[in-house]
Amino acid sequence: MNIRLNGSTTIAMVVFLISTSMASLLGYRQYERVGAEEVLVANDLIARGQIVTPQMLELKMMKDVAGGLQDMSMAIGKVMTRNRLPGGVIQSQDLQPVKRQSLSH
Repeated sequence: MNIRLNGSTTIAMVVFLISTSMASLLGYRQYERVGAEEVLVANDLIARGQIVTPQMLELKMMKDVAGGLQDMSMAIGKVMTRNRLPGGVIQSQDLQPVKRQSLSH
């Protein structure tokens, strides 16, 4: 059987294939974003006992992260209780407030 396609049929098939592939791509991107959340990670090595500054932190989209801080203001000015390597997720138990001495000391 010889089937000959005229121009409008060919164009319709091409448009259908392109629109289907674009819809698939957009669906995949949306699926990737569903499980991801924005969390704080260390830019450089943050040693135990260091006071956290904004230059040490970065917000990144990551998947399957439990307990990661999402607000930079919760970490800035606090002391690290353990070492964090670059790319390590900052969690609330990694931080403690700076101990201020009173005037009587």
